[in-house]
Parts: sequence; structure tokens; C-alpha cells
Amino acid sequence: MNISQLTLEGVGGGVAGLAGMWLMISKLLLKKAIDDTSKSSAEAETTVIELLRGEVERMAQSNKDIGRALKEFQLENVELRKEISDLHETINTLSERLNSIDRARDKCKGCEFDLYTAPMRRVTDVKAG
Repeated sequence: MNISQLTLEGVGGGVAGLAGMWLMISKLLLKKAIDDTSKSSAEAETTVIELLRGEVERMAQSNKDIGRALKEFQLENVELRKEISDLHETINTLSERLNSIDRARDKCKGCEFDLYTAPMRRVTDVKAG
């Protein structure tokens, strides 16, 4: 075929064919770019999800540690409250004893009084004995 035999229809068909091929190649390139973008987006989302999962696991472990520490604190608090209660009882008992001793001392004028060795004795008993 030579140039003189080309018709307008033949040239138009060739141009249309080339345009069709160009559109098909453009469409394939666009699809590949979209797929690459989607893949990158999916990888980014996966990375974020993995980071969040790691953070949730770290926080769960922290919660367990805090829970254990709180339990120990509560047990220690119960023990301290019991000790405080026992100390209050001891204070009340000692206070009652002191009040009793003070009352006895006030009743016994002229008595010698030794808290550590003996009950109250009258001075006359001590001198005579």
C-alpha cells in the first residue's frame, strides 16, 4: 500500500485505533496508580492498627500492675486500721488505769505511792513495816 491509496477512512480508523490504545494504556496506568495508593493506604491503616494494639496491650499490663498495687495497698490499709484500733484500745485501757490510780491517790491522803513495785500503802504502814 502506498500513500496515494490511503483514504480518509483508513487514516481515521488508524487514529481511532491509536486513540483507543492510548485510552486503554492510560486507564491501566490510572488503575495501577489507584491500586498502589489503595495498597499504601491499607498498609498505613495496618501500621496504625498495630500501633494501637501494642498500646492497648501495654495499657492492659499497666492496669494489671496498678490493680496488684491497689490490692496490696488495701490489705496494708486494713492492717494499719486494725493496728490503730488496737492502739486506741490500749490508750483507753491506760487512760482508765491512770484515772483509777488518780482516784485512789486522791482518796488516800498521806499515802506513799509507788507505781512500779506495790500498791498504795499508808506512810504509817511503810514506817512500821
